[in-house]
Amino acid sequence: MKTPVMVDLTIRQAVHVWSELQDAYRGINGYGGHTAEIYAYRLQQRDPTAEATSTSFTETQMHKQAVHEQAVHAGLNLIGLIEIFMDTYDCVVTVDDHGAWKGALLTGLYHRCHVKIVPK
Repeated sequence: MKTPVMVDLTIRQAVHVWSELQDAYRGINGYGGHTAEIYAYRLQQRDPTAEATSTSFTETQMHKQAVHEQAVHAGLNLIGLIEIFMDTYDCVVTVDDHGAWKGALLTGLYHRCHVKIVPK
């Protein structure tokens, strides 16, 4: 297995998301059985520049870049966790009803996604 690339993911964050993935694998996830609802903020570090809400600031390139970087980090972190999960469990994963989830997550996870995990 190739080592997944994850960015600034704490063990606490990884364990919380991992438990959601395990519940989905077992078909007991509170969101929807085999589907887990994963929010981007659970996979990224806080960044005041990205979290600013001032209307004049949110239109700046600095804010847009910070938001994009957070989304890319969240996407990479989820890819990494899913890759390790798939190496650990024999399963099929779809994200937001797409089998080609990896490419979509590489562009960034901006809000949330639905990860469906079904044992083979």
